[in-house]
Amino acid sequence: MRHSSNASPIPSPAAMTTKAEEPHVVDEAIDSEVHILASFGLRRDREGLVSWIPTSNDHPRNWASSRKLYTITVIVLLELYT
Repeated sequence: MRHSSNASPIPSPAAMTTKAEEPHVVDEAIDSEVHILASFGLRRDREGLVSWIPTSNDHPRNWASSRKLYTITVIVLLELYT
């Protein structure tokens, strides 16, 4: 969910480059970020927003019903306890 604030999205590594950096170094940084995010089932869009890959098993919408029930139970019990 996006919040309506005046803050701009986090810039991508390509947007944070300086003239002193070599293009191949920037490409390696972007590739590294893509692989790291993908390992967690995430991706970064053109606006810099990090979101779930729809087919990822880590995406809460793709969890098994038992995992969803367990997570909801833990959250409710923690809310009642604190």
